[in-house]
Amino acid sequence: MSENSVSINRFAQKEKYRECFEGSIRILKYEQMDRVKNDLVEFPRETLENEYKGWVDLNQDVTPAKIARHLAALANHGGGHLVFGFQDDMTPDPKRPTSLDKYNRDTFTGIVKKYLDPHFQCEVDLVADRTGDKFPVARVPGHGRTPVITT
Repeated sequence: MSENSVSINRFAQKEKYRECFEGSIRILKYEQMDRVKNDLVEFPRETLENEYKGWVDLNQDVTPAKIARHLAALANHGGGHLVFGFQDDMTPDPKRPTSLDKYNRDTFTGIVKKYLDPHFQCEVDLVADRTGDKFPVARVPGHGRTPVITT
């Protein structure tokens, strides 16, 4: 096999299992992101990239500031996920709110704009586990060279 054909074969392999990188953010295809989010809910495991929190009252004054601190840490680490509805032992928190309407992109954008600089956008999805219970999963992008700070 010539050196050129080996090079072409490696390129084809890389394309087949391709994951693009932009800075420290891993860009995945939509179906891969769905699997990642489902795994966050089905197999919860706290890591530097994945933070789990119990249910919080987003109407309390102190709660958004606490969430901002977690968002900044994840962004400064290179990105990750903030998942709500789990206790410290990684079991679902039984204190589920009656409505999950506040767990949305607009709420998190408001938190970022009020408490953090530079600003960034979080994607927030409600991800169902196999029993049908939904959990908010906020995807926090990495921020690159400029650290995110509280204002």
